Amino acid sequence: MFATEIHRGDGVYVFVPNSDLWSKPVSNLSRLPIRMIDLKFTIKKTSDIPSTCDRLLSAAASEQAVRKDPPPAVNVVAATDAGIVLSLNVWVDTSDFRLASSRLTAHVAAAVADL
Repeated sequence: MFATEIHRGDGVYVFVPNSDLWSKPVSNLSRLPIRMIDLKFTIKKTSDIPSTCDRLLSAAASEQAVRKDPPPAVNVVAATDAGIVLSLNVWVDTSDFRLASSRLTAHVAAAVADL
């Protein structure tokens, strides 16, 4: 009555006082049917950004779990001393999130390995 049991997707049991649930936000990663994967990669400042974006979108297209709608997107999110930071955003079914995230990271890493 004074606490809530939460069984997380990774098999961890969490016991939370209800006062925390009333006063803090609670994230439910499995409630909605789709989730966004947001992968960030840093490329050299001298890299061809449009070509790199095309590579990232091709990598996204090669992952079967990536949804066509909403479509994958690539954005330039920062310019740092280390290089240009790009963000690849794709949507997947929530049930595919972990495996798709891992596979997509491998596809993208291979696509930009020579940059």
